[in-house]
Amino acid sequence: MAFKPAMLLAIAVLYTGCGTTYAPFTEDVRSTRTLAECVFHLPIDIEFRSIQVLDSVSGEGPFKPDGRRTIRIQASDRGKAVSHGEDWITVDFGSGVVLRFQRGGSKNVYITPGWGTVTIEGDRYDMMIGVMSGTYIQLHWEPLKPPENPA
Repeated sequence: MAFKPAMLLAIAVLYTGCGTTYAPFTEDVRSTRTLAECVFHLPIDIEFRSIQVLDSVSGEGPFKPDGRRTIRIQASDRGKAVSHGEDWITVDFGSGVVLRFQRGGSKNVYITPGWGTVTIEGDRYDMMIGVMSGTYIQLHWEPLKPPENPA
């Protein structure tokens, strides 16, 4: 089956997604910027699902909620560095989600595992990222824009 240019474009849009994309945070960026000048992002939406049942549920039937909490961080959500070391950065994305990224890979990008559990405000949550599960998640960034001065 031969792909037509329009089909290839549609496949590329589906693969890369829509919306704003941010550049990966690399050691080169870190050496030229302070962390306070950076706003951090995730390259994909991530949902965290509590391991334990945390909420009481009421109701009957097959589609009742199971009492597990979920927290969703979107790629457009902004994060800020809260601590750092020589080859790692901890970023707070809000909603209690704080992730640690370490420098790794051939391009010196900052990454975190895209699997496992994390502690969010004292409770354990599974990381749910669908088809990206089992891969490392790169930390992305954009420069902090100075506040506009109203004239």
